[in-house]
Amino acid sequence: MADGSFARALLGIAAAGVALAPLAGCDSPAGPEPVPCARETIFQGGATVPANAKESRTFTSPAVGAMDVTVDWTFELSTVSIVVAQAPCSVEQLQNAECNVQFSLWSPPKPLTGSTSLLPAGQYALVFANPNPVPQFVSARVDLRSAGCPSVPASGVAVPGRVGS
Repeated sequence: MADGSFARALLGIAAAGVALAPLAGCDSPAGPEPVPCARETIFQGGATVPANAKESRTFTSPAVGAMDVTVDWTFELSTVSIVVAQAPCSVEQLQNAECNVQFSLWSPPKPLTGSTSLLPAGQYALVFANPNPVPQFVSARVDLRSAGCPSVPASGVAVPGRVGS
């Protein structure tokens, strides 16, 4: 009886070898194709922000992607801040901590640049703060970047808990 069990085991091993032999030359898959880099400007505009005030502009992201934001202003020695948040996010909502903030930066340097992580398509708000005693003309550009693009280095100071105040 032990000889019968041994013979069945050998027969099973031989059958498995015959069945798996065609797979010996298989390689593992190369993985997913890389995502191509695509960039699109989704917001560009400017506004005069009064002294000691904030202004909010809403824009739409048409697809999933990371947002690269560049903001410039009138006076180099002035301090400004920018916030990118999911809309709706009015100045009042931001001051009451009712916004889903994606990032917040304070100057210097001039211009300010920053990037979000990958975000879903939808409405977003860009809030400019001018805590200076004189009005500032602020210009902004938001580019949507696909996952295949390298990130843009940030400038300015990211201050957790200090959101455009």
